[in-house]
Amino acid sequence: MTVLAIAPAHDRPGVNPKTGRPYKDATGAFLPEARAFVDLHGGRLVAFDSLAVETERLQEVVRALREERGKAHAAIGLFMHGYRTGMQCGFRSFNVATVADALAWALAPGGVVALYACDAARDTDADRSDDTAKGPGGAGGFASRLARALGPRARWVDAHATAAHTTKNPHLRRFLTEDATDDGVWIVEPGSAKWKAWREKLQRDRAFRLTFPLQDADAIRAGL
Repeated sequence: MTVLAIAPAHDRPGVNPKTGRPYKDATGAFLPEARAFVDLHGGRLVAFDSLAVETERLQEVVRALREERGKAHAAIGLFMHGYRTGMQCGFRSFNVATVADALAWALAPGGVVALYACDAARDTDADRSDDTAKGPGGAGGFASRLARALGPRARWVDAHATAAHTTKNPHLRRFLTEDATDDGVWIVEPGSAKWKAWREKLQRDRAFRLTFPLQDADAIRAGL
C-alpha cells in the first residue's frame, strides 16, 4: 500500500495580523503533515507552486497525478487550504469532473480521497450555522461534488466542515461515492458519546489522524 500527498510548497505571503509574524501555513502545518502521511504509509509527496496563478496550480497538480498513473495508491491526501467550492491547488466545483478523472488515475480501485482542508465538506450556502448540525449534510459543496464525480472509482471522500487545523479538525464528514444522496455523514457526530474521545485522539495521535481515512467508520468509532 502506498499513498500520495499533495501540499503547497510555499507559505501564504504576508503577516498574520493575529500574531504579527509571517504566515506559516505550509511550513508549519500542511507540509509537515503531508510528509508524515507519506512517511507512515509510503509513497510520494507533491509540493505544488502555491504562489502561481490558480490555473497554473491546477495544471501542475493534474500533470503530477498523470505521472502517478498505474501507481494504484490506496489514498490521496490533500493538505492545503479549502473552501466550500474548491481547494487551494485549483480544484473547483466547476472543474470537478476533470479533477475526479485526474485523481482516479492515481488511485487504486476502491481507494479513498482525504481532503485535509478547511470547509470542503460545507454545503453551498454562506450560512455556517448548519454546517455542524447533527445528521447528514454538506450536499452540493466541493467534497460532495467530488464524491459524486468519482463514483465507483473510489470508496469515499473525507473532508472538514469547518475551519481548523489541517489534520486535527474533528468536524469531519465522509461522503460515500455509492450514496444515492449528495450528503456526507459524520464519522463521529458532534456532541455524541464518543465526540470527546474523537477530538482528543485527533489532537494527540498523529498516526491515527493520518490513518483513519483508510478505515471504515464503524471500526474508527469502535476503537475510540
